[in-house]
Amino acid sequence: MWTKHGIIYSSSKAQLPVVDIRDDVWRIYFTSRNEKNQNVGNYIDVEPGSPYIIITDCKNFILPGNPGKTDSSGVMPCAVCENKLYYIGWTLRKDVPYYNYTSVGTVKSHYRFEKYEKFTKRGPILSPDTIDSGYSGTIYVMKQDSKYIGYYLSCTDWKPDENNNLQPCYNIKIAVSYDGILWDKTGITAIDFEGEEAGISSASVVKIGDIYHMWFSTRHAYEFRTNKDRAYRIMHATSKDGYNWTRDNEFGIVPELEFEKTMCAYPNVIMYKDKLHMFYNGDGFGDTGIAYATMDLKWISTKTDI
Repeated sequence: MWTKHGIIYSSSKAQLPVVDIRDDVWRIYFTSRNEKNQNVGNYIDVEPGSPYIIITDCKNFILPGNPGKTDSSGVMPCAVCENKLYYIGWTLRKDVPYYNYTSVGTVKSHYRFEKYEKFTKRGPILSPDTIDSGYSGTIYVMKQDSKYIGYYLSCTDWKPDENNNLQPCYNIKIAVSYDGILWDKTGITAIDFEGEEAGISSASVVKIGDIYHMWFSTRHAYEFRTNKDRAYRIMHATSKDGYNWTRDNEFGIVPELEFEKTMCAYPNVIMYKDKLHMFYNGDGFGDTGIAYATMDLKWISTKTDI
């Protein structure tokens, strides 16, 4: 169903692509690493419908915070809704390798060929509580009527991998907001673990007709960096209301090409004209660059059996 078009942008690291559809460009935020091996936020502007044509390449758009801040060890853009850019703040820990904080900032209006724009950090929006005792990570935010729905990564546990290194386990839960800044957790798990799964993240939702479609990443707990059968792949689920989801995996993506021998992860799907456009990562969690695939709407618009 999906037609893969390969890599549209390559650098030493281009992880977690997030598309902001603007009037005359698609802005694709992504994460790379600085000289301290910290995550930093960047973006490219590309031609709508032709993302191979890169107009702007902006480095270090969002930088780690000062010592003591919730993003002192790195930042990772993960969602855009209206003028709000959501990102993950990273901090290092001693008991576990790291901790994440789902955060938000605001972006000043942008015009084509203006290379830089102002980004103002507002800080964390989701914190540990009785619903989530662990950290929260990537989030996808969409507007539904008068409120916002956020599909966020919820860390449920840490488990040792095949090398006895602690790895996080996480699923996707739902939060709601009326301004995109102050959020209430619902306690609803949108996508939960199945079988040996231990990591479910990076939700991306598109409503087609009366049906919501979600793409997300899932991996196992062990050997997910080296074993193709246990590594990240991109799955699909559907919902009639945006809260209750059913997996079908009919429209997912699995590793096939040279740059994705082991894994496919971090989907971001947009609808433009008569196609769905997916931006994602292959091997090495973004080491091979930003990949691109398309699907004609006719293949999915008839999906009603949920």
